Amino acid sequence: MRVNDAPTSMPETSLLVGGCQVVVTPPIGTTMAGYIQRTEPARGIADDLILQALVLRYGEDTLVLVSLDALYVDAAFARSLATDLNLSEDRVIVVATHTHSGPRLDCDDKDGAAKEPNSVRDWWLRQAIGVVQRATRRARPAIVTMGSIMVEGVSGNRNDPTIQIDRELIAVGLRDAGTQALLAALVNFACHPTVLGADNLLFSPDFVGSLRRVLNHVSGSHDAVPESPIILFLNGAAGNVSTRFFRREQTSAEAERIGTLIGNAARAALANAVVLSGNLSPTTARVVIPLARRVLPDAVASATAIAIADAAYQEALREQALPAALRILRTRYEGAILQERQRATDQGEAEIAVSVTGWRLGALALVALPGELFSSLGQKIKRALISSTTLVVGYGNGNVGYIPDAAAYQADTYEVLSTRFASGAGERLSDRVIRFLQEDLR
Repeated sequence: MRVNDAPTSMPETSLLVGGCQVVVTPPIGTTMAGYIQRTEPARGIADDLILQALVLRYGEDTLVLVSLDALYVDAAFARSLATDLNLSEDRVIVVATHTHSGPRLDCDDKDGAAKEPNSVRDWWLRQAIGVVQRATRRARPAIVTMGSIMVEGVSGNRNDPTIQIDRELIAVGLRDAGTQALLAALVNFACHPTVLGADNLLFSPDFVGSLRRVLNHVSGSHDAVPESPIILFLNGAAGNVSTRFFRREQTSAEAERIGTLIGNAARAALANAVVLSGNLSPTTARVVIPLARRVLPDAVASATAIAIADAAYQEALREQALPAALRILRTRYEGAILQERQRATDQGEAEIAVSVTGWRLGALALVALPGELFSSLGQKIKRALISSTTLVVGYGNGNVGYIPDAAAYQADTYEVLSTRFASGAGERLSDRVIRFLQEDLR
């Protein structure tokens, strides 16, 4: 079955779906992600950055999902979009694909990193409003299909490849109820889009670009190709997951190869998807979960951690260690630097508020978390609802940084050194999200 083929039995539907996208072209010279090792701004474009909007309407209810090819987006961006659209905050989810070859669209100062000026970020917001409005005008009756597949040979735990991670890809197809053509697809898969390294100074969605192209997606303005399906990549619990031990090199060709592998898996999942039947009237909710802040080391201990990490990295360079091992040591050094920046700017709050947004359409649930959740915690959430398929989406409606599992605190990895959360906070979050799904999104 081809991706655009549809199930033969099509139920009646009251769900309306509309999608739209535009190419976003940040000015050359814009700050790129990877601000510690990548010290220069962008010089050009390797692959188009895309801003997408999907609108779901059921009766008087409207839900808006926006995806941006950016590293992060902050909570204020999502709140502003909801206000401008005259929607409550629980009905708007804005996600970043988390490409490291894109800009940052968060304006907080938690890590002292260079970020986009408000004028650039506001331009992205204005673009998002227009894309949502056009997607709304295109809404048409649709059905929902769901499928999943395991993706091998692409991703792994980026510090220890022997640790098991979640390799499941979940694909949600939204099809025209009349023509049965694919209008849009949600591809939920957990992996850092970091095939391209810090030496790359060209904007790119990394492997996400080729993933989209495999699924009949045409890169460009949807106004020019309105019948091309919108393919939204929803990154998952990717806090400790990347292509580090699976990529052959850090080039655009390799990003294309890996994206093609993931895209072919998504194509298979869509081709074998089942129709989501029953009442699709949406339920939405938000919950704010306070998590304990990590106690940071004092100035002497922090400086010592930086020196030790730097010495280990320099020694590995002299010994010509393998690229993956070098990258682990380099990021550990960067994590120690971020830890010191946190110590210097720590406001002293004992807890950090984490806002989670959830949607449910029948047997499909989606929960958006504003951070980089570790794989084991994402799997725990996904497995909690036996009667539903749950999309765990990271980088949604904000950025609170890494949320490790308790086991990770035994090693001074980049993620643990740079996190703002105490050991056990990740487990508290996953437990509370499960209760949120069970009680607030029934």
